[in-house]
Amino acid sequence: MAIDVRKKHPNDLSVIMRIALGLVVCLALAPASGCGGGDGVGVSGEVTYQGQPVDDGMIQFIPAADSLGRSAGAPIVAGKYSVSRNGGPPPGTYRVEVSAFRDVRTQTEQEIGGAMFGRDPSELGIAPESLTIRENVIPEGYNTSSKLSVTIPDERSFRYDVEIP
Repeated sequence: MAIDVRKKHPNDLSVIMRIALGLVVCLALAPASGCGGGDGVGVSGEVTYQGQPVDDGMIQFIPAADSLGRSAGAPIVAGKYSVSRNGGPPPGTYRVEVSAFRDVRTQTEQEIGGAMFGRDPSELGIAPESLTIRENVIPEGYNTSSKLSVTIPDERSFRYDVEIP
């Protein structure tokens, strides 16, 4: 005669049901938590400085103090930028920062030596163009101390052009 030594738990089904219910609740609340990344708005547009397209720069959307959104940004290439919906800013009000760069000069050997601890940059896989000193040509009032503001609507995509005098 065989004896069944497995313990029988009258609550096995209720444990499984509680776990399943917990998973359903977590999945239902995940989109509301803002962690999804795909719930943003696609933002694109053109950026000009003194009437000319910005060749090489960056645009950033930083949530206003009363906004619960997340920061988002994109490179500006040939005067155009595009932030995809996936990772884009949720609807809300944002401060906008624009940066545009120009090459000033190549780093001196002393500067390179200090940054590379005396090693040749090619040994470290550093491209020669990364050894160029660059400066931001956009006035502070449009980047680090920007007063630019935009309200991004609850849409799939939104166009926002920036003209900096």
